[in-house]
Amino acid sequence: MEVQISARHTTLPASLTTRATEVLSKLTKFDSSVSAADVVFVEENRSCKAEGIVHIDRSEPIVASGEAEDFNSALTNCTIA
Repeated sequence: MEVQISARHTTLPASLTTRATEVLSKLTKFDSSVSAADVVFVEENRSCKAEGIVHIDRSEPIVASGEAEDFNSALTNCTIA
């Protein structure tokens, strides 16, 4: 599975990109048709947001988002809307 991580208005530590990749790579254990995932981290007005988009073969993408005071917590808080 291909994982792409990007950041807007901030720089990400290597530990966060590693954690995000590890978390998303576990999705293939549940469904082998997961082909790719994108994670976007955004910092706005003292708030950190994480949005994950999971691409599944022959299906619509699944979008999850989370918000917290730091990016690790925002990644943990991601839920499907």
